[in-house]
Amino acid sequence: MPSASQPAHADHPGAADDRGSARRFVVGVDIGGSSIRAGLIPVESGPPVGWKVRSTPQSGDEDEVAAALAETVQSTLEAGRADRREAGAVRDTVVLGVGIGATGLVDGERGVLVENSRLGWTQMPLSDAVVSRTGLPCTLENDANAAALGEWWRGAGRGSKCLLCLTLGTGVGGGLVWAGQPFRGARGLACEMGHICIDPGGRQCGCGARGCLEAYVSGDAIAARAAEVIGPVGGGFGGTEGEEAGGGPIVLTARRVVRRARRGDPACKSLVQETGEVLGLGLASLISALNPDRVVVAGRVARAGDLLLAPSREVVRQRVMEPMRRGLEIVTGHLGNQAGSVGAAGAFLLAERQGEGIGALPEGPRVA
Repeated sequence: MPSASQPAHADHPGAADDRGSARRFVVGVDIGGSSIRAGLIPVESGPPVGWKVRSTPQSGDEDEVAAALAETVQSTLEAGRADRREAGAVRDTVVLGVGIGATGLVDGERGVLVENSRLGWTQMPLSDAVVSRTGLPCTLENDANAAALGEWWRGAGRGSKCLLCLTLGTGVGGGLVWAGQPFRGARGLACEMGHICIDPGGRQCGCGARGCLEAYVSGDAIAARAAEVIGPVGGGFGGTEGEEAGGGPIVLTARRVVRRARRGDPACKSLVQETGEVLGLGLASLISALNPDRVVVAGRVARAGDLLLAPSREVVRQRVMEPMRRGLEIVTGHLGNQAGSVGAAGAFLLAERQGEGIGALPEGPRVA
């Protein structure tokens, strides 16, 4: 499991966990394929503050990545303190450390991102980069595990005993939280749910195999399928918005497909519903294997809501035995793009509290 081996800090000067008047926070960092998002996440209660977003370095240069991480943490700390002052906070801000959720294969024990083929990152010591440049202790978790933990702790998964979370973004991430703990497997690489096989002779996946769930329900896959079956379309269907306002031909991204489907575009609506059916096939296999009591579907594709999930639920109803469906909920996430950062902070707290023999996250209200 990730470990937090360095002392806690109060802004930077020193530990202050025992100061009853202090508010405790963890910097939660979510490293995605295109952006790094960070916020100051409260341990006990209240909304996150100090949100910062920057582009993810696209090189495999270790120094560039380390500098970007350190700058993100520092700017989040400064913005968080400013947000609290503006809100009239009078209690001290105690920063316990930094939790990172990173896309790709991670070794949480060593704090190393083992590989991210999309970014070309290999053996990247992310935790050490933060510790050496900020003096704050740091843990590293897979981003999908972090998103699952975030939804379980402060979002749509609250109260679940066994939570299955799929994040549908550029790719497909998966996480399982059982009895309040992320399931990581023997080497910390478990829950690559986007790569369960739906069709052995099906669409090519970025991993090199064919027929993976990700090749059908990810944002990239939806855009590719839209290009094949719909092609460029006129802008502004059902009203104008943003880049569609001009009314000229546009290429359909997953975001545009979802937006137009919600407005009633028949072709886009059909594509989203077909995606939901394929998602249901994947969920049926996962539910049969893992027996969760709640499934959270998060990420930008999940913004389609019941257009996506109603077909998924129907496939699950048809393919999963009734006793395993009893009491099962399939819902969309509540935290949006904050889930990874919130969960990364939660993973830091789990590591710290397990070191103290506690082994559970503190209670707190939903973030959203």
